[in-house]
Amino acid sequence: RLSRTMPVAAALAVAAAVTGLLLSYHLRVPSGAAIVLTAAAGFGATAAARRAVRTLAAARPGSRREPG
Repeated sequence: RLSRTMPVAAALAVAAAVTGLLLSYHLRVPSGAAIVLTAAAGFGATAAARRAVRTLAAARPGSRREPG
């Protein structure tokens, strides 16, 4: 699993860096802060999506998992 996870993590880091640099250029804010906030927003969106998927899966009839 690690050999598949590392390239995905590297690609997400590059995407966060490029997006953060673009935001910092257009919004005239410090680049480091923009990159960190972009990466944090991506993490938050991923965590929220994962929780939503798990909640929906648990609410499905016949599911053995409890919501939450």
